[in-house]
Amino acid sequence: MKTLPLLLALLTMPLEAAVQVQNNALPNPELFGLRFTEAGGEFIGKTKLVGSVALQKYVTGTFEITELNIDLTGVNTQLRIYAAEPLKSSSVLPGSRNAVTNPLDRLNPNLTGKLNKLVFKDYPATTHAKTLEFKVASKADLVDLHAQIRNRWIGAVEPGLGRTLFTVP
Repeated sequence: MKTLPLLLALLTMPLEAAVQVQNNALPNPELFGLRFTEAGGEFIGKTKLVGSVALQKYVTGTFEITELNIDLTGVNTQLRIYAAEPLKSSSVLPGSRNAVTNPLDRLNPNLTGKLNKLVFKDYPATTHAKTLEFKVASKADLVDLHAQIRNRWIGAVEPGLGRTLFTVP
């Protein structure tokens, strides 16, 4: 019976958000930053250059992509952060396409774990010129990051983007 109060305490504890937000983490109020701990990498940008914040979802090849784009006005560079999930062989694409056959279904799980952390580029089929790219392993983390950035950018959450550092697993 002693374990019941402990179990109830654990169940009612608030869970930490995957995306960590640190207000006043940067000394310059005109900057904001993104840090990607698992994949490695960091971005620091000027808040006044953020022209748009967009989240989209699409299918390419055998992957479902969820993508966050931050357009940096006047810099001719776009920040692209995405999560890619392999479509299962049982997935059916819209229209007249047949069921997807995904070769990743047969890969070693240790290898696919590494693939979740690395940016995928397929030259020359796609261009990534003037694009800063980061990949996150979890679509939920990406959606959370979008909400955190968006709400600060539009002024729905104080203190805004300035001096804020977003850390993504």
